[in-house]
Amino acid sequence: MKKLSYLLVAAIILLFPFVASAKDKVNVYIFRGEGCPHCEEALEFFDNLSNDDEYKDLYKLVTYEVWYDENNSKLMSDVADALGDQVSGVPYIVIGTKTFAGYAAAYDDKIKDAIKTAYEDDEYKDVVKQVKGGKYTPEKYKFPIVPVAIVAGVVVLAVIGMVIFTSEKDDEVEVKEVKKEVVKEEPKKEEKKATPKKTTSKKAPAKKTTKKTNKK
Repeated sequence: MKKLSYLLVAAIILLFPFVASAKDKVNVYIFRGEGCPHCEEALEFFDNLSNDDEYKDLYKLVTYEVWYDENNSKLMSDVADALGDQVSGVPYIVIGTKTFAGYAAAYDDKIKDAIKTAYEDDEYKDVVKQVKGGKYTPEKYKFPIVPVAIVAGVVVLAVIGMVIFTSEKDDEVEVKEVKKEVVKEEPKKEEKKATPKKTTSKKAPAKKTTKKTNKK
């Protein structure tokens, strides 16, 4: 068993480079016009890039002439609409979901980066291929179920909370009004009238009268 395990590990190690290199190339699309000078410059750039050892195994170039082919022209419009682009001329270069309107040497490094990024992306989407097959849905039209459900749940809870809060406030007001009706004012205590004190005046002592006696 151990020998068999060693053989399997060795086989995987030996075959790994071939498996890794067997990854599909990404399609690089150029919508061009026959006789367009900028389109020719773009094609020349990709022709030179195909001889570069770093990039030649990463992509495959696919071109569509749009000035004299109505179907290709419609395809370009559909792809541009799907990706949210306004295309007014050619070349129009599409690499996955990355696009370039026109061409200039200043784009070279950005195009290389787009090719490498698309090749290394496990979720790479061949938009042109999907649009042709009528299977492409732009990201802006996709509504992920989980986030939407969470937002909807939060909104529902907020509404319920507001309803409960409002009803509690109403109940509070009603209770206060009932209390106001039930509570009766206590009658005021009658103030005791102060009775005036009788004043007594001392009578002056009666004068003693002495009777005079006539002596005979």
